[in-house]
Amino acid sequence: MYHYGIRGTVYKWFSSYLYKRTQYTSIRSHYSDIATVTCGVPQESVLGPLLFLIYNNDICKAVPDAKVKLYADDTNLFYLILMQIILILKLIPA
Repeated sequence: MYHYGIRGTVYKWFSSYLYKRTQYTSIRSHYSDIATVTCGVPQESVLGPLLFLIYNNDICKAVPDAKVKLYADDTNLFYLILMQIILILKLIPA
């Protein structure tokens, strides 16, 4: 966010909004345990669309070795791990 000029009080406001977010699932009268959310964009929020645009603009720079497929409201990453597998196999004794 700093890259986009969000600083000072507004930056602190965004940070506090995203810090230690939790979620749970409910079906009728049954509730899951509360889980901490460590990534992603909050759903059903006023800030969601803005945060999603910031996320999408930076995702390709964050993982330059991956092939990124961006959809309307979803992102997929494809990363070739062939070289890592070859290195691991060379370390395993025959």
